[in-house]
Amino acid sequence: MTVPDGRTEIARGRASVVYDLGDGTVLRRCLDAEADVAYEAEVMEHAHAHGVPTPRVFAADGRDMRMERLHGVTMLQDLALHPEHAMQHGRTLAGLHGLLDRVPAMKPSDVHQRLLHLDLHPGNVMMTPSGPVLFDWTNAAPGPRERDVATTWLILACMGMDEAGATGNTTMRARLLEGFLDGIDEARVRTALPSVGLDRCTHPCVHPGCCLSVGVSNAARGSSCGSRTLRCRTGRALDRIQTS
Repeated sequence: MTVPDGRTEIARGRASVVYDLGDGTVLRRCLDAEADVAYEAEVMEHAHAHGVPTPRVFAADGRDMRMERLHGVTMLQDLALHPEHAMQHGRTLAGLHGLLDRVPAMKPSDVHQRLLHLDLHPGNVMMTPSGPVLFDWTNAAPGPRERDVATTWLILACMGMDEAGATGNTTMRARLLEGFLDGIDEARVRTALPSVGLDRCTHPCVHPGCCLSVGVSNAARGSSCGSRTLRCRTGRALDRIQTS
């Protein structure tokens, strides 16, 4: 796709740039010239068809995707402006996972698997007048739902939120996580924390605010982190993230 002359760049991230096309749609262009967004576009439409609020996709070609323009602020931006919304936003994140629980995997052969977003956090939720919309499906994959929810749990517990200007607001971050935990089956999801934590220790974090201080050297040697405390920067309210 070609970006028309004079179109406004409205967002830029680590992996893509977004242009306003002026007709109620945007063009998201991956910075990696070899990227192919076809699978992500299919996933978004699959999730939308099963009741998950996603931006509507109109075209996908190579590294370019044309989709609905969303109006509002991200949940992360809203938290910086209104930390008193933290508990409700945590519940909203849990609710989005509840919607994802109903979405089957893309392939019929994955009959025992569900769709995972694997990067569901406040920076990837747009708060629009019609409700929250979940975007950035780059990491989506089939798998057990507990893994997806555990990934969000760890991101919320360990994110600094520095980019939103909320540095040091440990009360807000604790309330965000408390609201999220109130909305999930904590006992069921807890079983996935050790493997998810180990994976995030041995691979680069997908979110810049994520800071797991599980012993990386031990994880790299293959030892289990199941008996470790995932030490996060959000105070005593996060004691519930200890694994056994």
